[in-house]
Amino acid sequence: MATIRKFEDIVAWQRARQMAKEIYLVTRREVVRYDFSLKDQINGSIGSVMDNIAEGFERDGNKEFVQFLVVAKASAGETRSQWYRMFDRNYITTEEYNKGLSDLHGITYLISRLITYLQKSALKGSKFHKRNPSPDSQPETPKPNEPPKPQEPKPKEPKEPQEPKELQEPQEP
Repeated sequence: MATIRKFEDIVAWQRARQMAKEIYLVTRREVVRYDFSLKDQINGSIGSVMDNIAEGFERDGNKEFVQFLVVAKASAGETRSQWYRMFDRNYITTEEYNKGLSDLHGITYLISRLITYLQKSALKGSKFHKRNPSPDSQPETPKPNEPPKPQEPKPKEPKEPQEPKELQEPQEP
């Protein structure tokens, strides 16, 4: 699997974004324009797919990412259910319905595969890199009868600023 450096690299997010554009265009049609509830719900649920993939990725930990992917997958299912209602109310053609349904099933499949991959992966996410350094990054331990290697001096902590002596109150003995 290729390395994903940003959420925009995730194919499921890209497909959800494309589907969001298509749904938005459908909901701008005159016939749908006044079905406020369905229009808002379907735009919100497909947006939730994108947003949960993005937010989960940005958490930098696989466990949290998987939780957000599960929510994204559920939102894709919600969008699919609303897509049926769009068809049942004759807001979309049979061709649009079939293509949209296929696209939504594809998004769900991609999210499911990503969840499975992350659950089986030994990688835990970038936020854990500092906590679990690789053996190569461990400091060397000196061998017996060998003098320790000199270490770099630690930077001095800045001192708190003090008032000039003439402004300080006299201290009692």
